[in-house]
Amino acid sequence: MRIIFRHILSTVVLLCMTGLMSCTGDGIDDNLLDGKRLFVIHLDVVSASRSNVTTEMVNNLRIIMIDDDADTIEVNQLVTFDIPGGIPAANFPYDFTCYTNSGYKKFYLLANEDQVPAITYANGNTSLPTNLTELLESFQPGAQNIDELEGALNSVCFSPQYTADANGNIYLPYSSFYDNVFVSEIPEKGEGLRSTAEMFLVPVATKFSFNFTNSRDFGVEVTGISLKSINTSNYLLAQVGASDQTKTLPDVAGSLYWVDWLAEISKLSQQAPGYYPNLSFNEKYGWISNYSLPFETTTNIPKNYIFVGTNESFTVPGVLDSQNGEAGVYTAGPFYVPESKNFLDPITNTSFTDQMYYLTLLLQDTDDTKQAPDFTDVNIPNLKALFRNTSVIINVNMEQGDIEVYAEIAPWNQKSINGWVTEGGAPNPNPFSTKAKNQ
Repeated sequence: MRIIFRHILSTVVLLCMTGLMSCTGDGIDDNLLDGKRLFVIHLDVVSASRSNVTTEMVNNLRIIMIDDDADTIEVNQLVTFDIPGGIPAANFPYDFTCYTNSGYKKFYLLANEDQVPAITYANGNTSLPTNLTELLESFQPGAQNIDELEGALNSVCFSPQYTADANGNIYLPYSSFYDNVFVSEIPEKGEGLRSTAEMFLVPVATKFSFNFTNSRDFGVEVTGISLKSINTSNYLLAQVGASDQTKTLPDVAGSLYWVDWLAEISKLSQQAPGYYPNLSFNEKYGWISNYSLPFETTTNIPKNYIFVGTNESFTVPGVLDSQNGEAGVYTAGPFYVPESKNFLDPITNTSFTDQMYYLTLLLQDTDDTKQAPDFTDVNIPNLKALFRNTSVIINVNMEQGDIEVYAEIAPWNQKSINGWVTEGGAPNPNPFSTKAKNQ
């Protein structure tokens, strides 16, 4: 039996009641209950850690429910969290409640839709709105023949702009899609007159953090970080191929829908200190690599993604700059970027398993008598395809004569201390890492 740890704020419980009233009108109409079931959706965030409150916030949530048999939109509800700044993703789950008839349903779940910039359609449609909320509001409950809605939503793509507000909060778009959700006409044991379902939201982003350690004598100013092979846009809803639609877990019977599989992996990573991330974990549980990207970004020409520009430079102190004679440390990020996939190895033209990345660091030594090592277009080997919800920590160790880089696949909400991913404050003894040295 799956156990989901829940931490629900009282304010969220009140908001759940608001969702109920919104779904059923100003009150519960007895006529509305005739032949219908109370249906409760436990909505959670795939990567939300219960151990800490992050700056990743949720300000609004849209639930679209489609009756698959009648091909009709039953619910198109936008829930706004009337709390200044929204609620941390870590404070989910949220219970959405409504009444519906029995049968099979489809669900489109979206959070922070107002943070999505102008949208385009990978299918080339130019007659639909370029604003996501306008598109979603154009399809109302009762509408039939909703092929246009589904075709549009599955085609929506955008260029992300994941920037923090004045309080340092990040409002990532979240999305997911569920099909063939069955609402039974006969109450399940212990359910009474209601049916329940658990669903998860997935962040539409890949997370990067750069963890610098400076063992040189003097401080090094970092004026730029760029990484090639990051796409410039992604789909709003993940386009996962058939081979990855369901995934198996060695310790769980049967297979899981890919969204639920991500949630289970997230739970395992938080319950196994010092075990994730490492190579054996990834080999044991697998990886999502069969997915599509918008047509305008599927190119073999690497693109630059700039994390830090000249107006956002920072200095990593050196050994002589510190009070205790130890190496200086500095963490840049996190930065949120589109999911990426570029399996083609431009040298051998044979690699279709590993993602190719090239890191450039613009560095300036604070000691005028020395020049920081050059680090331009250095390959970071063995990184996997960076599907949404993937977190990468790039550990940059600057030494007297060169620079060494370790790339780690890390739990989404995990921290990195002095170059090591940690669980509960203890260094991970076996990181899944790769090395790249400047030439």
